Amino acid sequence: MELKDIVVSLDLSKKLKEAGFFIRGLFSYKQNNEGHIYISETKFDEDIFLGYAYTSEELINFLPTTIKIEDGIYVANSTSYDFINKNEVDDEFPYAEFECFKIPDFMVGGVDRFYAKYTYQKKMVAFNQNLEGLYNNLFQFGSSEANCRGKMLLHLINEGLHNIENVSYSNLN
Repeated sequence: MELKDIVVSLDLSKKLKEAGFFIRGLFSYKQNNEGHIYISETKFDEDIFLGYAYTSEELINFLPTTIKIEDGIYVANSTSYDFINKNEVDDEFPYAEFECFKIPDFMVGGVDRFYAKYTYQKKMVAFNQNLEGLYNNLFQFGSSEANCRGKMLLHLINEGLHNIENVSYSNLN
């Protein structure tokens, strides 16, 4: 396995950077004087820095393992969504939980091989709807585990959920 196979793509790295996520990573995308783009250990040198090449392991530390349900959530059922008000929840501590897994090879017809989502009681959740009434589901596909987690991080940033209070992060050092 090559380094490029375990880090986010350059395109996703740039999108995370543009969204304001700029935490130092172990690896970086760089461009040398000849225009060649490569991945190397993060350090300051004469080559042009393009963005951090986050690994899946690094992204585990940046993604919330749970998101507290403050007001309520939409929970997917077989044909639509049900709104669950926080006050109607039986759980003492209602949280949406993060899951990420590989899709078995025999089920994959395209390039997306990993799936990440937030669930409540094992059902996919959306914290809101857009102006057209579509649900903003907290799920992402990716061609690698790093891209899948990176897309989820970008989705949380865009939804304003990446830095909310009462988010528990795993393994932060």
